[in-house]
Amino acid sequence: MNKRSNKRISVSISNTQRSKLASAFMAGLFDHQLTWYQAGKTERIRNILKSRQIGATSYFAHEAFLDALETGRNQIFLAASKGQAHQFKSYIQQFAYAYAGIELKGKKIVLPNKAELIFLGSKCDLCFLDTECEGEQIYHGNLYVDEYFWFNWSHKLKKWAADLASQNQYRQTYFSTPSSLRHEAYPFWSGASLNCGEAKSEQMPLDVSYVALGKGRRCEDGQWRQIVTIEDAQAGGCNLFGLDLDQLRLEFSPDEWLQLFYCQFIDGSHNRNKQQQSGDVLK
Repeated sequence: MNKRSNKRISVSISNTQRSKLASAFMAGLFDHQLTWYQAGKTERIRNILKSRQIGATSYFAHEAFLDALETGRNQIFLAASKGQAHQFKSYIQQFAYAYAGIELKGKKIVLPNKAELIFLGSKCDLCFLDTECEGEQIYHGNLYVDEYFWFNWSHKLKKWAADLASQNQYRQTYFSTPSSLRHEAYPFWSGASLNCGEAKSEQMPLDVSYVALGKGRRCEDGQWRQIVTIEDAQAGGCNLFGLDLDQLRLEFSPDEWLQLFYCQFIDGSHNRNKQQQSGDVLK
């Protein structure tokens, strides 16, 4: 017996409504979000280290929704918990209603072109998949992984997630605020996992400093990476914080400030923030 709910609620979306949504989406982009949008047109894998609260989750929710409407591709959202995954859903529902009067309902949203929007929390849904669907890929589509430095990361999870978007038509997007250099996901970000087991002469050098990635670039392993600090976002028109960053800084410890807003990892060996491979992000 399939334990997953297959309940589907049909919804009608006209071409006029689609146009309204697309126009509202493009008109509301900050510069760093426009960079993500442009990269999404050409890059198979986007891997983004970013400041807290610069509109990443809402942006990718809207991007995915519009892509589903335009292409019919499924969209899969993975986060640390079901509640966090459903934040994507809330952003999509609010966006659709605010700009086109569309009400999206149901546990799993199915659009008129049969594209599905699927929301997964790593703690519960991946446990189900491990025990009930070993070896079976029951989902496929574009993949969005939110705050992956803040949940249990493993080779098995990364492989399973990548398998969801293994077809050439799909893209993978990973984005997170940094946690610790000792986190299991750090080799995925730094490219070290690619060189694991390779002779030194065969290893692929990969620069993940702010200097190298501040503008975003396709790295040697084929992933497009970018680092976006709070100052980068603000310089690109992001007005979510106001103008006084000095006041915001007072609400956090120095280490928290560097980690959460300037994309610096905690060096777990002595609990200090550290930007790997040089390139200080402070202006």
